[in-house]
Amino acid sequence: MSILADTQLETIDYGQPLWNHIHNANVDRLNGELLYLNALLDIDVSEIADGAVLSWDASEGKFVARVFS
Repeated sequence: MSILADTQLETIDYGQPLWNHIHNANVDRLNGELLYLNALLDIDVSEIADGAVLSWDASEGKFVARVFS
């Protein structure tokens, strides 16, 4: 059993007891990350100015277009 560096997901050894708890924790981590991708569907592309960059705004809980100067 080990933790993968990039994703923080935990691996499961063959025959490991309580493997379902590790599996559920991994799915919860993935679900939390994939919710950010789902938020991309809420963006109105016609309102984005030229040169704007999409970034996550934690206070609003959504992606917003920002122009950096």
